[in-house]
Amino acid sequence: MLAIIAAFAVSTPIRADSWSPPSTQIFVSADQKSRVTITPRDLDSSLEYFRDKVKDKAKPGLPKNAQNRQASAVVEVISDAGEWKFGWKVDLINEISPVSAILSDDGRHLVTFDNWHVVGYGPSTIVQYNREEGFIRQFDLGYFLPPYYLEALPTSVSSRSWKHGEGTIEDNILHFDIIVPAKGFRPGKKKPETVGFQIDLNSGHVSKEDTRAWIDALFSALEVQKSQLEYETQRITQLIQPLTAKAQMSERDWHGYLREAYWRLIDANGSSATKHLRPLDHKEYQKSVQWINDEFAEMAENANEEDWLLSDVSIASSNQENLVKMLSDIANRAKSNDFRWGRVLIVMEERHWPQLEKAFAHTGIILHFVDPKVPVAPSLDRLKRIFNPDPQKYDGFLDGL
Repeated sequence: MLAIIAAFAVSTPIRADSWSPPSTQIFVSADQKSRVTITPRDLDSSLEYFRDKVKDKAKPGLPKNAQNRQASAVVEVISDAGEWKFGWKVDLINEISPVSAILSDDGRHLVTFDNWHVVGYGPSTIVQYNREEGFIRQFDLGYFLPPYYLEALPTSVSSRSWKHGEGTIEDNILHFDIIVPAKGFRPGKKKPETVGFQIDLNSGHVSKEDTRAWIDALFSALEVQKSQLEYETQRITQLIQPLTAKAQMSERDWHGYLREAYWRLIDANGSSATKHLRPLDHKEYQKSVQWINDEFAEMAENANEEDWLLSDVSIASSNQENLVKMLSDIANRAKSNDFRWGRVLIVMEERHWPQLEKAFAHTGIILHFVDPKVPVAPSLDRLKRIFNPDPQKYDGFLDGL
């Protein structure tokens, strides 16, 4: 078990995130006398980008008539007359575009950070360019941070929160602050503790600005990882045991139960929205009603599409009679085949199933039910998905579970 934990331990709980389409950005030096305009590589759409990523295409999401086939940066310096004059231009190594950049006052050094849709991961997390040579060097965070530190940093679906602020360039030295992992820290809630790093832009030498602060940061990261390993021990234990609903379930409990039930019963590789219908006396009961209605409305919007992706949603409530009534009302308002692209998992005692099956029969929806009183057995596909290093080539080591 400890070996499995070490190999597959997750970092902090994953948060959702969203990205706007990449756009042209301008970053100005600290003294306002130099600026850089960063133009992203052309992108057909975010959807096409991810489709092409799955197909491992060399230029994912690149339109056929693309004019900007590579991200670029143009550096300008202000003249004595107050006009911006061209300084130099360089093609950037980012797949689409960096997230942010910093420029030295003299316009000679340019450093970019991260990548569109991926923050804190990959070899181009920090990239250095200069006027004379163009691209100089790039850094993955693993170059100067140990693995346990990286695993302790807060993460979202696509990114890792690793840096606070944009940093400065002084005397050809880049200074920036790295977030110190701490239990319970969530980006945006409060200012994080940080530890200072610096990179000599001439030599590429990376150093810690305060040794004592760096040691404290390492200890803090170790404390976070200890907590993560304890959590992971509990998580793995639960994965190999039957899934059960507790006598008293909080809203958070229901969301966790819905996700796991969906992966075990429907699609170990899929993704489902989870919706909990709150108690009638809850002050935000109507919000939960609206969220569920919105899911079905979205299915109906795509009912006439000839080729569409299934829309998965998993629903539960502690008040099953009220949930039955609400879902029956939704079904009764629906037209024939309105929900043909919908697949719904409903947590409901078996005695209610026939009523809902009858109500939704004309809608074309795919219904799955799970009785909260009946334990859901572990799913081999689910376990393979989590523990097998190569899901395309099953090695059989879970057959004994």
